[in-house]
Amino acid sequence: MENRDYQKFSQYMNVLGEIVGHIPSPDKTKIYWKILREYMAEDVFNAFDQLLKQPKLLKFPVPGDLIILFSESDESKALQAWQKVKLAFRRAGYMNSVKFDDPVIHNTIMTLGGWRNLCSQEEEDERFTRPQFLKAYAAFSRLRAQGRLQEIPYLPGEAEIYNSCSGHEKHVKKPMLISDEVVRQSLDYKPGPQTALPEKPDDVIPPAEVRIKLRTLVDSLTQKEEVA
Repeated sequence: MENRDYQKFSQYMNVLGEIVGHIPSPDKTKIYWKILREYMAEDVFNAFDQLLKQPKLLKFPVPGDLIILFSESDESKALQAWQKVKLAFRRAGYMNSVKFDDPVIHNTIMTLGGWRNLCSQEEEDERFTRPQFLKAYAAFSRLRAQGRLQEIPYLPGEAEIYNSCSGHEKHVKKPMLISDEVVRQSLDYKPGPQTALPEKPDDVIPPAEVRIKLRTLVDSLTQKEEVA
C-alpha cells in the first residue's frame, strides 16, 4: 500500500471497531498499517470487505486473519492466471508472441523455461507444471506487491525470435493479447491456423541458440520498458 491509502485503511479499522464494540487506538491502527502495508491495497481492502460481510464478527481481527484472506485470494488469482495460460496455448501456440493483461504471468512463465518450453509440454505434464506455476505465480505476486518485480512486457513467440535473429524485424507481429475479456469469450472460440515460420530451412536456429536468443530478446524488451 502507499501512503495515500492510509486514510481509507484507517476508516476500515474504525468501522470494524464499531462493529465489535472497540474502536482501535491510533497506535493500534499504525501497528496494523506497518504490518500490512507491504501488501497491495486492493488485496487489503478486499480482505476488509470479506470480514465486514461475515454475519457474526465477534472480535477485532488480528493482522494474521487478514493475511489468511490474502493467501486464499492469491490462490484464486493463481488459478485464474493458469486458466489464461491454457487458453493462450490454444489461441496463440508457441509460434505467436503473447501479452497477458497480468504481467506476473510473464515472469512466471520465464521461470518455467519460457513460452515455447511451456507450450511444448505434453498434456500429462500438467500435473507437474501446474503446481510449479501456481507456486511461482504466488511468489512473483508478492514481489510485485512490494514493488520489487522487474516486469517483462510480453513473451516473444518462435516466429518473432526467428525473424529477429534472421534480420526480418519488419515481419514481427504485435503480441496477441490474452485478457479477462478474451477468457470470457473463449467458450465461443474456434481455433484457427498458427503463424508459420518462413520457409528457409538453411536459416533454422539450433534449439540451444534459440534459448540464448530468447533470453537476450527478453532482456532487451525489459530494458526498453524501463527506458520508456
